[in-house]
Amino acid sequence: MDRIVVQIPLGEGTDFDQLIHIEDALNREFLGATAVTVSGHDLDGERFSIYIEVKTWEPALSQAMKVLGELRVLEQATVALAAGEAQTYQVVWPDSHAGGSAA
Repeated sequence: MDRIVVQIPLGEGTDFDQLIHIEDALNREFLGATAVTVSGHDLDGERFSIYIEVKTWEPALSQAMKVLGELRVLEQATVALAAGEAQTYQVVWPDSHAGGSAA
C-alpha cells in the first residue's frame, strides 16, 4: 500500500492539541473510505508526521490538502507521497519543494 505523509513543523509554542485535531479531522474526512486509512502519527523532535495509507493517490491527496487548507495549516505543512515497500518519499507540497525528498 502507498502512503501520504503530512508533516507539521514543531516549535517552542506548538499546540499539541491542535496537532491531534489535525489528525482527527483527517480521520473524519476518510471515515468509511475503503481505500484510505489514517494509520497514526509520530513526533521526531522537529516535526509531527501523520500517515495516511492509500490504495491510489487520488482522491485522497486532494481531500487531505482540502482538510489542511480548511484548518489553515496547509501553508506550514509538507506533504509527501511514498510508493510501495521502499517508502521513498516525494514531496508534493509546498510547490517550492515539489519533486524533492522528505525525511
